[in-house]
Amino acid sequence: MAGQVVQMRSNKEQEISRPLANFPPTVWGCDFASIPSFNSRKDVNELRKISKEKAMEELRKMCDNAWKDVNEESMGPTVVPLPLITSIINLARGMHVVYQYDDAYTIATSLKDNVILMFVEPLPED
Repeated sequence: MAGQVVQMRSNKEQEISRPLANFPPTVWGCDFASIPSFNSRKDVNELRKISKEKAMEELRKMCDNAWKDVNEESMGPTVVPLPLITSIINLARGMHVVYQYDDAYTIATSLKDNVILMFVEPLPED
Protein backbone atom coordinates (compact mmCIF):
# COMPACT_ATOMS: atom_id res chain seq x y z
CA MET A 1 0.00 0.00 0.00
CA ALA A 2 2.93 2.36 0.56
CA GLY A 3 3.82 2.39 -3.13
CA GLN A 4 0.31 2.84 -4.46
CA VAL A 5 -2.50 5.17 -3.54
CA VAL A 6 -5.98 4.16 -4.58
CA GLN A 7 -8.45 6.98 -5.15
CA MET A 8 -12.15 6.61 -5.78
CA ARG A 9 -13.59 8.78 -8.56
CA SER A 10 -17.13 10.09 -8.69
CA ASN A 11 -18.03 7.53 -11.36
CA LYS A 12 -16.66 4.77 -9.10
CA GLU A 13 -13.62 4.05 -11.26
CA GLN A 14 -10.34 3.43 -9.52
CA GLU A 15 -7.21 5.27 -10.49
CA ILE A 16 -3.87 3.95 -9.32
CA SER A 17 -1.28 6.62 -8.73
CA ARG A 18 2.41 5.83 -8.23
CA PRO A 19 3.96 8.78 -6.42
CA LEU A 20 7.49 7.35 -6.64
CA ALA A 21 7.23 6.42 -10.32
CA ASN A 22 4.99 9.11 -11.73
CA PHE A 23 6.82 9.61 -15.03
CA PRO A 24 5.19 11.19 -18.07
CA PRO A 25 3.58 8.67 -20.44
CA THR A 26 6.33 9.20 -23.03
CA VAL A 27 8.89 7.62 -20.70
CA TRP A 28 6.85 4.42 -20.54
CA GLY A 29 6.15 4.47 -24.29
CA CYS A 30 7.35 2.22 -27.06
CA ASP A 31 10.52 4.21 -27.77
CA PHE A 32 11.78 3.66 -24.24
CA ALA A 33 11.31 -0.12 -24.29
CA SER A 34 12.22 -0.80 -27.90
CA ILE A 35 15.89 -0.52 -28.82
CA PRO A 36 15.45 -0.73 -32.62
CA SER A 37 12.92 2.12 -32.73
CA PHE A 38 15.03 4.15 -30.29
CA ASN A 39 18.16 3.78 -32.43
CA SER A 40 16.37 4.93 -35.57
CA ARG A 41 15.50 8.32 -34.09
CA LYS A 42 17.22 11.30 -35.69
CA ASP A 43 18.44 12.89 -32.43
CA VAL A 44 20.25 9.70 -31.41
CA ASN A 45 21.96 9.53 -34.80
CA GLU A 46 23.09 13.14 -34.38
CA LEU A 47 24.55 12.31 -30.95
CA ARG A 48 26.63 9.51 -32.46
CA LYS A 49 28.58 12.08 -34.49
CA ILE A 50 30.05 13.59 -31.30
CA SER A 51 33.58 12.41 -30.55
CA LYS A 52 34.35 10.46 -27.41
CA GLU A 53 36.68 13.22 -26.21
CA LYS A 54 33.98 15.88 -26.59
CA ALA A 55 31.46 13.71 -24.75
CA MET A 56 33.95 13.07 -21.92
CA GLU A 57 34.68 16.79 -21.67
CA GLU A 58 30.97 17.60 -21.36
CA LEU A 59 30.47 14.88 -18.74
CA ARG A 60 33.41 16.22 -16.72
CA LYS A 61 31.86 19.69 -16.80
CA MET A 62 28.57 18.23 -15.59
CA CYS A 63 30.36 16.42 -12.75
CA ASP A 64 32.25 19.55 -11.74
CA ASN A 65 29.02 21.54 -11.62
CA ALA A 66 27.32 18.79 -9.62
CA TRP A 67 30.17 18.79 -7.07
CA LYS A 68 29.85 22.58 -6.77
CA ASP A 69 26.13 22.15 -6.06
CA VAL A 70 26.81 19.44 -3.45
CA ASN A 71 29.42 21.57 -1.71
CA GLU A 72 27.20 24.64 -1.74
CA GLU A 73 24.21 22.76 -0.33
CA SER A 74 26.29 21.08 2.39
CA MET A 75 27.40 24.47 3.73
CA GLY A 76 23.91 25.59 4.73
CA PRO A 77 21.67 24.52 7.62
CA THR A 78 19.51 21.45 7.13
CA VAL A 79 17.23 19.18 9.14
CA VAL A 80 19.04 16.09 7.85
CA PRO A 81 21.59 14.75 10.37
CA LEU A 82 25.20 15.55 9.46
CA PRO A 83 26.42 11.91 9.73
CA LEU A 84 23.87 10.89 7.08
CA ILE A 85 24.95 13.72 4.77
CA THR A 86 28.60 12.81 5.30
CA SER A 87 27.95 9.15 4.47
CA ILE A 88 26.11 10.04 1.26
CA ILE A 89 28.82 12.49 0.17
CA ASN A 90 31.53 9.91 0.93
CA LEU A 91 29.71 7.37 -1.26
CA ALA A 92 29.61 9.93 -4.07
CA ARG A 93 33.31 10.68 -3.55
CA GLY A 94 34.11 6.98 -3.81
CA MET A 95 32.20 6.64 -7.07
CA HIS A 96 33.94 9.75 -8.39
CA VAL A 97 37.34 8.18 -7.66
CA VAL A 98 36.32 4.89 -9.29
CA TYR A 99 34.97 6.44 -12.50
CA GLN A 100 36.84 9.76 -12.80
CA TYR A 101 39.40 8.90 -15.48
CA ASP A 102 38.46 5.40 -16.57
CA ASP A 103 36.25 2.52 -15.53
CA ALA A 104 38.24 1.37 -12.52
CA TYR A 105 35.48 -1.06 -11.58
CA THR A 106 35.97 -3.00 -14.81
CA ILE A 107 39.74 -2.45 -14.97
CA ALA A 108 40.59 -4.04 -11.63
CA THR A 109 44.27 -3.04 -11.50
CA SER A 110 43.35 0.64 -11.46
CA LEU A 111 40.89 0.15 -8.60
CA LYS A 112 43.40 -2.01 -6.73
CA ASP A 113 45.97 0.81 -6.85
CA ASN A 114 43.42 3.29 -5.49
CA VAL A 115 42.42 0.97 -2.63
CA ILE A 116 46.06 0.39 -1.69
CA LEU A 117 46.74 4.13 -1.66
CA MET A 118 43.68 4.89 0.47
CA PHE A 119 43.68 2.05 2.99
CA VAL A 120 46.92 0.07 2.98
CA GLU A 121 49.41 2.92 2.62
CA PRO A 122 47.51 6.07 3.65
CA LEU A 123 49.22 9.39 4.20
CA PRO A 124 50.39 9.87 7.79
CA GLU A 125 48.18 12.08 9.95
CA ASP A 126 49.99 14.96 11.59
